[in-house]
Amino acid sequence: MIRWIIYLPFALIVQWLCWLTNPIACLFTVKTVKTEYLKRLGGVVTLERDNLIPFFYLWQTHDHPVDHAWYGMYDILQCKTQEDYDASWLLRYWARVWWLSRNTAYGWHLKLFGVAQNEGFQIKGKTRVLFGYYNDYNFGWKSHDGEERKMYCNRIIGLRKVK
Repeated sequence: MIRWIIYLPFALIVQWLCWLTNPIACLFTVKTVKTEYLKRLGGVVTLERDNLIPFFYLWQTHDHPVDHAWYGMYDILQCKTQEDYDASWLLRYWARVWWLSRNTAYGWHLKLFGVAQNEGFQIKGKTRVLFGYYNDYNFGWKSHDGEERKMYCNRIIGLRKVK
C-alpha cells in the first residue's frame, strides 16, 4: 500500500501529461498486423491496425491498438459505418483521441509503475451514489491476460450512470 501511495503523485503527473498530449500523439501512427477478437467484425480476424509510433507507444494501451474505439464498437461510434470510418481521417483521429483519453497513460502505468504478477494488491468495486449513478473504483495493480506485470491503477472516482 505504501508503494502505491508513493507512486500516486507521479502516476497522476504522467497521466495528466499524457492526457494533454494525446491529441499530438494520435497524429503519429503506423500500421501493424494484429490478430484478435473484434466486436465490430464479429470474430477473430487478422488485419492492419493503427498503433502509435515507438516514441509515443507508452501513451497507448498495451492490450489494444489505438484504433480500438472503432473496432471495439464503443457507443460513441455506433451511428457510423465502416465506410464512414475508412473515408474520414478526422473520424479516425477523433476515435484515437477518445480511446487514449478513456485509457490515459496505460503503457506508462504498466511499464513504469507496474509490479510483478505476484506483487501488489487490488481493490475494485462499485458503490451506488445519488441520482442514478454509481462509483466504479479500481485501484492498486491489476492483471491483464498475457502480461508479465500488473498495471498500476488509480481510479478512485469513476462515476457511471446506472443502465
